Amino acid sequence: MEEYTSVVEYDNTPTKESRRKKVGDKMTEFYDYYKPRRIYLPKGTQANIDAFAKQLGVTTMTFMFDVEHNRQRAVKNPEDDIRLETVDRFIPHSDFYTIDVADSIGKPASAADVEAFVGRHPELIGTISIPHIDQPFAITRAEVERVANKFLLAAQDAGKIYQHIVTAKGSLFLRLIYP
Repeated sequence: MEEYTSVVEYDNTPTKESRRKKVGDKMTEFYDYYKPRRIYLPKGTQANIDAFAKQLGVTTMTFMFDVEHNRQRAVKNPEDDIRLETVDRFIPHSDFYTIDVADSIGKPASAADVEAFVGRHPELIGTISIPHIDQPFAITRAEVERVANKFLLAAQDAGKIYQHIVTAKGSLFLRLIYP
């Protein structure tokens, strides 16, 4: 799943289609193994595994439709999304917020902000080795700038919404949710 949803792609990276097939094959392999053995597990364990498997399937489908195909799922009422222009009506009634910055993903931040971000994070540039992955990743400044141009504005927008909520309610517990 992690390989399938990776935001960093290199020339030698398998296509999204082949990565999607690999995820599908692994999910099928899991179900083929799990289903006949399910009856031997405690009910609570079964429920946890079933919930995890269901969420994994939803996450895979969400990624495939929203990101891979550049589509957005139908939203019944966009006013129910927590954005800077809608958050105020939720503040008196909520202590849990799912901040929506999907519209900002793919839109570039200002050149000055991207430059400042890259300047603050020189550790992102260079060769990065990850345990259990054979080849190290060689990440260039241009690659960091490309990714920042895709996601930095969304992160900035999330920060603005979060600060707006904190100003109105006081400190908050922050939990990040990745679709």
